Amino acid sequence: MEPVKKYEKAVKHHWIYFFILAYVISWILWAPIVIFDNVHPGVFTISLVLGGFGPMAAGYMVSRKEYGKMGTRDYFYRIFDYRRNVKTYLMTLLIPIGIFLLAYLFYRILGGETFDFSEVPNPLIYPLLLLVVIFTGGGLEESGWRGYALPRLMERFTPVFASLLIGVFWICWHIPLFFSEGVTQGNFDFLWYLINGLGLSILFTIFHLYSKGSAFIAIILHGGVNAPSAWFPMESTIDTPIGDVAAHFPISLATWLVVLILIFRLKPQLMKKRRFQLRCKHSG
Repeated sequence: MEPVKKYEKAVKHHWIYFFILAYVISWILWAPIVIFDNVHPGVFTISLVLGGFGPMAAGYMVSRKEYGKMGTRDYFYRIFDYRRNVKTYLMTLLIPIGIFLLAYLFYRILGGETFDFSEVPNPLIYPLLLLVVIFTGGGLEESGWRGYALPRLMERFTPVFASLLIGVFWICWHIPLFFSEGVTQGNFDFLWYLINGLGLSILFTIFHLYSKGSAFIAIILHGGVNAPSAWFPMESTIDTPIGDVAAHFPISLATWLVVLILIFRLKPQLMKKRRFQLRCKHSG
């Protein structure tokens, strides 16, 4: 039997090792597409996708270091904890679509040109695209960010502060991709990416709390906020009275509006620290 007391201090500082390890794993795997030009498309895809598993791998390794087999069972339990009601899943799937619809409204109000939707994929493929994005376009990152880091950080900080801390680490984790041609991040201003990412990090935490600690829900939500971009004029600019504004600015506006409304409604729950506890019992 593995006594929990042996690992009591691990929760207090191993989250730092998690972030370091996530960076090391991902940045090493991304190195080929950052350092070299004209990388073979197959190598490019493999490097990009495998690097995205860095947080998931780091969460597994540090959980194992902290609590042994109990830690890995707890980690995977959080990742595959899918038993939630229909309302939770509907909100998880619809909130991201609602954010993009609101963003498009802001885009038009600010003076953005009518988007030619005939040039984008058929909306009927959205469920398929969502699945692809969940598995290869960012969703599984949440195994580490929300499955490992958030529960431990909420023992030391409030959920909002923990979200902002994770948000900074999360956005900075993407830095190498800003120097790689052919990657989405290369089209964005880093400051916008940071501001938007901090809002999304709080949103993911709110859903993590709403779903009673399910990283599975956060994984779907992360995929959901990435997938709709295929139907948004991400690369255009808006000619406003104060100058040109990037078209992705309305997305940040919509994201933060939704987040601030949720914070206002859920403020008591977002200001309480939460004791970390293993969510699966040790047997044998």
